[in-house]
Amino acid sequence: MKQGHWMLRAAWGKIVDQYAETRQIWKAGEAPPRCAQIGEALLIWGGIRAALLLFGGISQLLLPLHPGSRPGPFPGNPFLDGWFRWDAGWYLGIAANGYWMDPRTHNGSVAFFPLFPIIVRIVGLVIGSLPLAGLVVSHIAFLTASVFFYALVQGMFNRDVARRALILLNTFPYSFFFSAVYTESLFLCLAVLSFWLAERKKWWQSGAVGLFCALTRSIGIALAPALALVYLRQKGFRWRQIQRDVLSLALVPLGSSLYMAYLLVQFGDPLAFAKASLLAWGRYDIFTSGLGRLDPTRFVPGDYDLVLALNLAVTILWLAAVIPTWRLLGPGYAVFVFLGAAIPLASQLESLGRFMAVLFPVFIVGGYYLRHPRVFELVASGSAALLGLLTALFVNWYWVV
Repeated sequence: MKQGHWMLRAAWGKIVDQYAETRQIWKAGEAPPRCAQIGEALLIWGGIRAALLLFGGISQLLLPLHPGSRPGPFPGNPFLDGWFRWDAGWYLGIAANGYWMDPRTHNGSVAFFPLFPIIVRIVGLVIGSLPLAGLVVSHIAFLTASVFFYALVQGMFNRDVARRALILLNTFPYSFFFSAVYTESLFLCLAVLSFWLAERKKWWQSGAVGLFCALTRSIGIALAPALALVYLRQKGFRWRQIQRDVLSLALVPLGSSLYMAYLLVQFGDPLAFAKASLLAWGRYDIFTSGLGRLDPTRFVPGDYDLVLALNLAVTILWLAAVIPTWRLLGPGYAVFVFLGAAIPLASQLESLGRFMAVLFPVFIVGGYYLRHPRVFELVASGSAALLGLLTALFVNWYWVV
């Protein structure tokens, strides 16, 4: 009896000592425990997402819809309906009815990769509503991305950098896509998680997550060379240090290959997704069309070309951030940013803003270098103001994608 009482007191003493040690860590400004990481990330994510949902709903009540626009799945609820614009209809269509393609024009839903609509389909079967499932998947994915992004940055630097980086990510002008029924939130979640696992040398898990990332969007293949450089950096770029876990990197292109194999079997063309995007829909790019449409003297209010100009400006800024990303985070993160920006820029100006939103290393760089409080507040507030403007346009069916 006495021995049991002594063991209980010893265990309680360890708990008290651990609590005291944790409190000292907190006071010293070092890494807080995991519950604090989740709490702060949840606070930033929840506060900004709630404000965005509220602002989007009010924008629909106060501003006119674009002429000829059609209501979404929640026409009586402006706080939900605004997040089902443009490509959201394609994803819900795939989730409900599967893929289709016109072999003559190459037009079809095959341009969109399958993981997001598959998950929406599964969640929809559980809760009984595909549109609601789309919102649930997008918000949970972005919440998960925010938590692991915060943990990744804090592990590299400290809480202050992690907090600033997460605020920059959440207030990025195109971050409203993380609340819409689009793939951005899921892609970001999987990309961040893959790097987070790689930094902890859990390579098979990282490769598996990378496979799912490549099943989410075509640019997911960029994870393969990026993670390969992270792996080599951990080995000191010494070839003799390479082990069998390097084979895990092959899982990333396997994701893209699985979708291409499906397209081959179903439609007879493994590149149907690329043909639908480039041939059927057409794109505007500066290399074949020139800069005429981006002449600021020709812009008028509500002009679609204004969005193209903003897309190009953001992409150029992201490409300029490749060098500081290399210096601060290493070549793996820099290559991920470079490929994620340069590949789509080579063929289009449409959608570049949301494509940049998932290239998270740039936000880490911003969180690290924007140390002066006033400078950070100026950048974050300006970005948030532009976020509000683009959100108001998007929910009212104006073309900002």
